[in-house]
Amino acid sequence: MEHVVELQTKETVSWEGVRLGFLGWGPFGQGLQKHLHQLSHPLSTQGFVYPLESDTPEVSPWKVVWDVDSLFQRANFIWVEASWPQLEFVLPRIRLLISDAHVLVLLGGDLSLARLLPQINERKLIRCLYSRVRRFADSSIAFVSTDLVTAEENERFQAILEGVPVLLPVASEAQLDALHGVISNGPAIGYTFIDAIADGVMKLGIPRAQGLLLAAHALFGASRTYLETETHPGILRDRSIDIPGIPLSGVLTLEQQGLRGLLIQAMEAAASEASDQTTSSKK
Repeated sequence: MEHVVELQTKETVSWEGVRLGFLGWGPFGQGLQKHLHQLSHPLSTQGFVYPLESDTPEVSPWKVVWDVDSLFQRANFIWVEASWPQLEFVLPRIRLLISDAHVLVLLGGDLSLARLLPQINERKLIRCLYSRVRRFADSSIAFVSTDLVTAEENERFQAILEGVPVLLPVASEAQLDALHGVISNGPAIGYTFIDAIADGVMKLGIPRAQGLLLAAHALFGASRTYLETETHPGILRDRSIDIPGIPLSGVLTLEQQGLRGLLIQAMEAAASEASDQTTSSKK
């Protein structure tokens, strides 16, 4: 079951004149390229990559270019997968090259709209947060667009990401920062749960490998059940333990030790840190 907000499928979107580009090359670009290829997407065979590194990456069938001028001349939907210092280094050239025909998609925690807009004001920008998981098709992505991005360009952006299970537009960068905890930290929190459960099982004499497998499948099964039924997690939790012979002490211990409050605090802490980074970038 897909939870995609206002997703426009590739059949309803015109790709005429759209040329993908990447400023920097990393896990997101690699995942997106593979994802487009698997979908036989119209853009899967056409793209340009300026890697910002001395080594030549393998990007076939896309092409590598070796300066920002070539990238902006050949591509108009450009994804920025770079750190702020890397972007800042080429920003003077970007200011001269960028036009109303370009859309810049910012990836990464330190590439905020607040930081970039004063540098290239009145340009089309989209900022994304995405969860870093092994399969691109399992990612969660939230994004915010500046007012100059047209409805057609927003539709194209979402259609490029067709098949991603959670694609969430938000109204402001502040709202995007509030999602840092669940999107950016969510996988790490899940891995921590798996690791801790396996440690507990190993302490009781079960091999660690078995504990990890059982813990991972327990979380996978719980997540899948929620996504398929959309039943409130509290109800699902009660159903899963409301069976004769199922011990309740495990869940009760988590509640007594304040797990729920810790998770809420973790979301708040991640959002606060992201907001502080955005605020400091305005100075």
